[in-house]
Amino acid sequence: MRPYAARFRTRSLAAPARLALMLLASFLLASAAFAAPSTDAPAPAWRSWSGPNGDLTVRDDVLPAGDSLAMAVDWRRPLGSAYSAIVGAGDRILTAYADGEHDVLAALDAAAGTTLWQQTIGPVYKGHSGSDDGLVSSPTASADGAVYAVGAHGDLLAAQLDDGTVLWRRHLVDDFGGRAPHYGFASAPLVVGDLLIVTPGGDEGRAIVALDRRTGETRWTTGDDRLDYQAATVVDVGGTRQIVASTNSRLLGLAPADGAVLWERPHDADAGASSTQLIPYADGVLANEWTRFVRYRIGADGPEVAWTSRALGNSYVTPVPYGDHIFGYKGRFLTAVDAATGKVAWKSRPPGGGTLVAVDGHLVILAGSGDVVLVEATGAGYREAGRVAALERGYYTAPTYASGRVYVRNLKEISAISVRPGEASADAANAAADATVPDDALRGAFGDAVRHAMTLEPAARTAHLTKMLDAHDAMPILEGENLAHFVYRGDVPDLALVGSFLSLGEEQVMQRVPGTDVWFHSREVPAAARFSYSFRVFEEARVDPANPHTVGAAQPTSDLRTQGFELPAHRAPRADGAPSGRLEEMAWTSEIFDARERTVQVWLPPGYGDDASSARHPLLIVNHGNFAVDADLPRSLDHLVNDDAIVPPVVAFVPRANWPEYNGGETADYVRAMATELVPALNARYALRDKPTARMLYGPGSAGFASLWAAVHHPDVFGGAAAQSYYHGELGEALMKRIADGPSADQPTPRIVLAWSTNDYGAAVGGEGAEADSRALAEALEAAGYPLETVVTPHGPDWTGWIVPFDRIAGGLLAAPQGD
Repeated sequence: MRPYAARFRTRSLAAPARLALMLLASFLLASAAFAAPSTDAPAPAWRSWSGPNGDLTVRDDVLPAGDSLAMAVDWRRPLGSAYSAIVGAGDRILTAYADGEHDVLAALDAAAGTTLWQQTIGPVYKGHSGSDDGLVSSPTASADGAVYAVGAHGDLLAAQLDDGTVLWRRHLVDDFGGRAPHYGFASAPLVVGDLLIVTPGGDEGRAIVALDRRTGETRWTTGDDRLDYQAATVVDVGGTRQIVASTNSRLLGLAPADGAVLWERPHDADAGASSTQLIPYADGVLANEWTRFVRYRIGADGPEVAWTSRALGNSYVTPVPYGDHIFGYKGRFLTAVDAATGKVAWKSRPPGGGTLVAVDGHLVILAGSGDVVLVEATGAGYREAGRVAALERGYYTAPTYASGRVYVRNLKEISAISVRPGEASADAANAAADATVPDDALRGAFGDAVRHAMTLEPAARTAHLTKMLDAHDAMPILEGENLAHFVYRGDVPDLALVGSFLSLGEEQVMQRVPGTDVWFHSREVPAAARFSYSFRVFEEARVDPANPHTVGAAQPTSDLRTQGFELPAHRAPRADGAPSGRLEEMAWTSEIFDARERTVQVWLPPGYGDDASSARHPLLIVNHGNFAVDADLPRSLDHLVNDDAIVPPVVAFVPRANWPEYNGGETADYVRAMATELVPALNARYALRDKPTARMLYGPGSAGFASLWAAVHHPDVFGGAAAQSYYHGELGEALMKRIADGPSADQPTPRIVLAWSTNDYGAAVGGEGAEADSRALAEALEAAGYPLETVVTPHGPDWTGWIVPFDRIAGGLLAAPQGD
């Protein structure tokens, strides 16, 4: 199993002492890579982000005995932005943050929180693509009084632990040809004996570099494979130590002495390997891939899969093994799986999404609320042992246990928490939570019916509610002008409501009527509007079984039509025998994107190709196109093109692109690929009008952004664009500047259609929110002299709502003569 060794080669520049080599990188926006404990680090010192055992655990008896524990915040103070973890070294803790101009390494007094010293690592790493300012990597401390840190730009710093004096500096890009991942270098330096291991990810055998940790001189380099946010670890196989590392393409076993490849295993195509985290466990490693969680057993010939589970994953949180179970998150749900089988032992919505470590039989969780929560680390179920409000909110950085305290941080502050013997269990209310229904959850006549049911015995309660529900033909129950009651019947352990009337990513926990299988949530919704919704049992999405209306085929959602909403004529079923267009597929191979192939679905209007006529058609390119087809946009086209007001187009549904292509670092390349590759390919295959004024683009959200970018930057190719639920995103400022420059004097001026909702995306997606960003864009377009039409609706920001005003959008793009 050595054929890869030639590609992942080693260069020895000096004969190293005993060393344990490992790849070192972080999961996205969270922390640093796994750093194996130094052999000279006394347990349970937390000298690297992954703790004394390399698996985010402390197994020593360090917490008070008893069924419940109390916690107190010993100190709390502001701290600059960064994702860096906290490490402990004696009487001080260390972390990194942005001070506005620089990313800095700081030592704080562990007992008081005061700053002892700080040292500049390098220029501040500015947040982008949804991230915040500050570095991702975490510092690593050695037992003999040094500390090491890597900046997101590639600055590498060694400093004295006692006063921060710089010992030496190197640079991962300048010195080793390093290739920074999208969110910057994230690798926590690894101390192994006299060596410091860093991971520039450079080519020519410099993916991993070993330095003399006292002088910074290069001792050896190895590896050509690219790595982004992976983790690595050291395991013993048959009494022999080896490094297990994940690169972007494969899992590797490396010899510690020289980095030689002992075995290799290619990653599965759907693993999401660029953020794989590895932690040691028993006879192998646990791999937290993006799409799943894998336990590997490692033998003399390499790894074999013991089990694979999708009960963990889809989270940047590193799962933690403790006892016979592994604890982590699937989405926002705390989950325990059996370490031997991978089967789920329990799931819990409390304490909400968060990060965790394990200390002395307890999970220590920094919840999204900012509370630090202690939960018993057993397979018996969720039980809190203590809780304290520690920060204004949680974030991606995991807690640390050092100097007898728990330390937590977010982007604005840091706090220290001590643990003491407690009184009654902090979650004693959990057992009684299902005993009643809060009065403020009961609204309208439906709420009165539930309130009355609660006065009855359970059997009569169920019968009363059944009779009331049977009186309604379908769900949700609409009451008055704005009140909607979402109701679900079923024996499920947890239920939440999601919908396009909620904030982006929000879940609304449903209320169970005690003693019944009836769950409900009542809320006000806008009148005369259309939204999508679904129920979730933990992370499993379910349509409303009592609602006959759904949208979408691949991922169906239930259709909420509020009081006063009327389905537009273009969404009606086609009459039998009415002319209809047809869909076919075309492969688009983009050389600009390294020969990536995309399957474009092309809609041809009724009668296309039925005779030998020379009629040519305008072209409409729909970004986010596979979802538009799934929402049955062709049905609207069938209606609209039979209206004399619309010029029948050929419509190219381009599948959803990655967000950097829509509104990020690859947007310019993406629109150039549409202009110089896709359009010529469509022209060669279909009867199209070969003029800019006959080519239009359309898309929602970030796909709408890409459509607008293409129209204003390539008016020689595209004559107009429509965007729905537009928001500025990463490139919003650049687009506004280009628009302010005005249309090109020597090119046709593209016409623009902007559609947004009064119930659109909130500010979480970028800028001030889609409605505000759309209005600001409309003002800029009008001021610059672009022809503009606006469409304002109350509908939800997804294809359920986006498709409703498509007749007005299509009219704005296609109604005028197309360049004859």
